[in-house]
Amino acid sequence: MKYFLQQSQLFIVIIYFWAMGSQNSLAQVNFQLQSSPLSSAIQGKTVTAIYTDKSENLWIGTQSGLYHFDGANVHSYSASEDARYKLPVSDIRGISEDINGNLVLATYGGGVSIWDTTVNAFRRISGAGLEGSEYLIDLTKDTNGNFFFHTSSETFIAEKTITDFYPLSAKFPSITGTRLATLSLSLSTGEVLILSSNRYFLIDSDMESSKEIPLDISAYQVSALTMIDTVNAVFGTESGELLLVDTTNWTITKASALRSGKSTTVTDVVRYKDQLWVGSDNGLHITDLQLNTVYHFDRSNSQLASDHITTLYPIKDYLYVGTYNGLDQTKPAPFELRNAENSNVYNDVMAIEEDREGTIWIGTFDGVFRYKKSSKSHLRLISQSNIELPDQRAMSIEAAGHLVWIGFWKNGVAVLNIDNGEILPLQHPELSQISVTKILSQKNNTIWIATYNQGVFRIHEDTLHRYLELTDRPVIALTLSQAGRLYAVSEKTLLVYDSDSDTFLEQPIKYPEDFKDVVLLTLSINKNNTFYLGTKDHGVFELLEPESTDFTFSAKEFGAGSSLSASSVYSILFDEKFNLWLSTSTGIVHLREDGRLLSRFDRSDGLQGSDFSFGAYLKASDKAIFFGGPNGYNKFYPSEIDINRSVPHISVPSVKISGNKPLIYSDVKNFAQFRINYRNQAITISLGLLDFTNPDQNRYTHILEGQDPSWIDDGTNNTITYTNLEPGEYVFRAKGANSAGIWNEEGVTLRIQVLPPWWRTWWAYCLYVVSILIVTWGAMRIYRTHLLKEEAIKSAVEMQDAADRAHDELQESHEFQDDLVRAVHQHNLATLDLISSYLEPTGTAELTKSKILGHIKAMELLEKCYYFQESMLMADVHSYVDSLIDHLLQTAKIDPSTITTINITTSELLPADVASPAAVILYELLENAFLHAFSADSAAKFIEVRGEIIQSQHNKQTLLLTVSDDGVGFPSETRGESESYVGLQVVHSLAESMNGNVTIFDTDGSQITVSLPFTD
Repeated sequence: MKYFLQQSQLFIVIIYFWAMGSQNSLAQVNFQLQSSPLSSAIQGKTVTAIYTDKSENLWIGTQSGLYHFDGANVHSYSASEDARYKLPVSDIRGISEDINGNLVLATYGGGVSIWDTTVNAFRRISGAGLEGSEYLIDLTKDTNGNFFFHTSSETFIAEKTITDFYPLSAKFPSITGTRLATLSLSLSTGEVLILSSNRYFLIDSDMESSKEIPLDISAYQVSALTMIDTVNAVFGTESGELLLVDTTNWTITKASALRSGKSTTVTDVVRYKDQLWVGSDNGLHITDLQLNTVYHFDRSNSQLASDHITTLYPIKDYLYVGTYNGLDQTKPAPFELRNAENSNVYNDVMAIEEDREGTIWIGTFDGVFRYKKSSKSHLRLISQSNIELPDQRAMSIEAAGHLVWIGFWKNGVAVLNIDNGEILPLQHPELSQISVTKILSQKNNTIWIATYNQGVFRIHEDTLHRYLELTDRPVIALTLSQAGRLYAVSEKTLLVYDSDSDTFLEQPIKYPEDFKDVVLLTLSINKNNTFYLGTKDHGVFELLEPESTDFTFSAKEFGAGSSLSASSVYSILFDEKFNLWLSTSTGIVHLREDGRLLSRFDRSDGLQGSDFSFGAYLKASDKAIFFGGPNGYNKFYPSEIDINRSVPHISVPSVKISGNKPLIYSDVKNFAQFRINYRNQAITISLGLLDFTNPDQNRYTHILEGQDPSWIDDGTNNTITYTNLEPGEYVFRAKGANSAGIWNEEGVTLRIQVLPPWWRTWWAYCLYVVSILIVTWGAMRIYRTHLLKEEAIKSAVEMQDAADRAHDELQESHEFQDDLVRAVHQHNLATLDLISSYLEPTGTAELTKSKILGHIKAMELLEKCYYFQESMLMADVHSYVDSLIDHLLQTAKIDPSTITTINITTSELLPADVASPAAVILYELLENAFLHAFSADSAAKFIEVRGEIIQSQHNKQTLLLTVSDDGVGFPSETRGESESYVGLQVVHSLAESMNGNVTIFDTDGSQITVSLPFTD
């Protein structure tokens, strides 16, 4: 995170006496005084007002302008010509808010100014009743939202809307004096206490009446007012007194003078952390609420920016201290700090131990020190015998009964008898050259010594044993489990002691896939036999104790949500609730037993530093916890640590869209959605966490819905930039955690719309659609014209092809007709030739001619019934009979209408060689019936023609023709001489030529049956 503060923050531990319960019950408490994150921006400027708005943004008023800390950056406002948000004047004397959340400023020389959200600018309030209000020195806001603006000689009253102003002297003429209403105090009752020429008036909340209170303080010049509870008020004076006033009866219950050795004027008074903090022109003073045990800080014993305190303003855990030369802040330090600056102990603490008498032993890189509670002092260890310590760089201390074992960086160990203070002679010379990392004692008087260069040693009953299997392993920690099993921690492996074989066996650990080359630093085991493994740069892993020595540990990351994954963990201790306290490379971390982060602590909380030593830790018999590091050691009681779980407020203090001026907090909050032009394909969002404890340790995470697949951990980076976003709607979400690890899960939300280029807008797409439709319509017209042309050509070709086919078919038809005519002609000729051969010898020439003509007519009628079927000439005899009957009825000797004919001839087509003689036979038989079968007086004239194809047993086909009538029959005397006889002769001749026969029945008319076999 980039801040205006680029220098290191400065710290000093302030130790003072704090009354706990009664006036005489005192306790030692630490406060941490440090420069503010704003100090670099306003260094050298006189701070006149401090205020936090409804959104928890911090505003600092100075005589040189207004400063705003949005959780990420500091923004300045002034009367400068080049200021983006210009003020009427730069001298700010008071800051507040109206009912709409607009900032209200009291300025010296510019009257009242208000932030106007309609124009995003500061606007000076003017109008009737404001004459003489230009030079304001303070403002007060009562509990109902009404304002009181003070000059050196008058107070102006404004209602909560800051629209109507009127002077207090005009509203209440009785309130007058040489110093008119220069101070005011808002009471919890809604009333406002007004000071005027050492007279005090109460104005009710509706500002319609006032009354003077009977408080005689004419002996004092009051310069500051505050309420410390609902009843008691404290008045500070120009002569350095504090007056405790009971507001129920308006009496002074106690007066106390600030003790600083100089003439002092009280400039401000506030209650903070159940103490009274008093600002003056001679430094900062702290008392209890009964004005006892005054303690004074100035530049001689602290790092205050200036001895002249201008204003005090508490914000959550912090108290902001405004001075003539910048801004400081202070907060309670829950950790007692001991180092070279406040004690005679050496800073670089490497080991901490407690003996049986409760004495705390501190091993440093420059000697061993003892701290006794009774004397509250550190004493350097000096041998009471002729034997001196072999080294001053103590790495490990272990108390075992009346002995204290001390291990050193290079020169082995020393044993101290705490009863007489003598250092005992070294019994084992082998231990004189070892580099000790840890000493551990067991109840059976066994001493284990881990070294960095020679493995592990065991001393039992004055017998020394060295474990050769560990010679080449640097062992840095020893730990006993609840079951009494000993574990040794090497840099890369965990080792377990097997008492049966008296050896150390390597204990396999299976780490998660993402963790490689894990370096071990410490191992702690709680009462439930849960193992916690501290590592270098990989945080903490939780292990389960294996049931046997060959069982593999399964390690899982512990406290993953506490940002420990990149930290080095040097030591792990447990409090009475089984919660974990870790000394790490990033301060002290407090975790719940399930791994959830409870709190983080750093230098701003009074720690000796951000880094610690891996062997310097202790949980004392009185449950105090000690952690040591390069700058001393800290002591604290977990039960007394007040964990602030308040959720920090997160905001978006600025948004920068490429090609545009940055939008700061006052602009950003007015945007419901940010629109990005396609030409400005970059947006930078700054996040701010309004927690001022340690802003550079605040953490952030974000996601851009529609772009990012999951949440992105930004660490301490609070600036997020997106470029080349595709057009569309996006939702930006962000969360933040303060330096204590408390996350704001609700987070902030910004809606972002990336506008498409004009060629990707809706109206452009409409234009594209219209253009496409026009082009498509034109293309379709061209294509349709082309298709019509193609179809015309195709149709012409098809018509030509059809004409050609028709011509071919016609030609084929002609050829077929020619073939048909020739075939019919040939059959007819054959049939006629056959008939002629029978007619010539049997009949007259006239008769023969008549018969031939009849036969020709029969052939003519048959020609109309010929068809080609499967390349064969076939005839429809049924149709032929119908035509023949129609023809013969015209030649009948009697009325044709009296003759009934029935045609039952088969509809099957007959081969031409059968059909042709059959046609002549049928002609002869029917002609005979029509001419000779009936007389004029015949009652019924009936003729039936039957023709059918009979299938023989040898699959031979025979045409069976029958002609029947109910006429006169054949007279026997004329059978051989008449024309009918000639016709019968023709029938017999044709039947015989085809191997057929003729059968005649003459009963009730005549019936002639002719069978004509088919030829193969």
